[in-house]
Amino acid sequence: MLIEFDFDPETGEYTPISRTVVNDDIKKPKSVIKDDGSTEPIVTLEDNKLVLNSKAVELLGAEWEDRISIIYQKHGNNLVPVIGKDEIFGCKSGNKLTKSKTVSCRGKANTELSKYGSEFKLISLNNGTFIMDGGIEVPYIETTKKKQDPKIKVVEDDNPEVLPLEATLDAEGIDDVTEEFKFEL
Repeated sequence: MLIEFDFDPETGEYTPISRTVVNDDIKKPKSVIKDDGSTEPIVTLEDNKLVLNSKAVELLGAEWEDRISIIYQKHGNNLVPVIGKDEIFGCKSGNKLTKSKTVSCRGKANTELSKYGSEFKLISLNNGTFIMDGGIEVPYIETTKKKQDPKIKVVEDDNPEVLPLEATLDAEGIDDVTEEFKFEL
């Protein structure tokens, strides 16, 4: 902003003459991340963070304060970590990229990722996401975790049969319901 004043030296008074806004259309760019001269995109897992080299940051299309996430996907017979910006994954759960090209990776997230290696090469999936290849293959294991109803008891028996449903009713409704099933395993 450019402001002009008329100054009277005898009285020491300032009288504003004009105000002009200069360069109001200039937007501050995000901080530029320094190029470290890397030629291959590498992400290194340390104790509490991921360290990305400048080539990895460039491939991700990331800038300072962009959120970066890692998800695990099945590719072939293996489960692999996949890295990308939150906007690509459609989530807001990632951690921010710092000016020093690091992303926080603590606790369970760090432990899980360490199963796949500590230094990862990025392999493009052509959609703005990248497989993190750490040289360790982890087979995909199909899991179906369903919580069993605590009122259903599974009893192993050579002769499967369904036991009757027992219910105790009180004046207000069902007080206690238990079901027992025998399943052949």
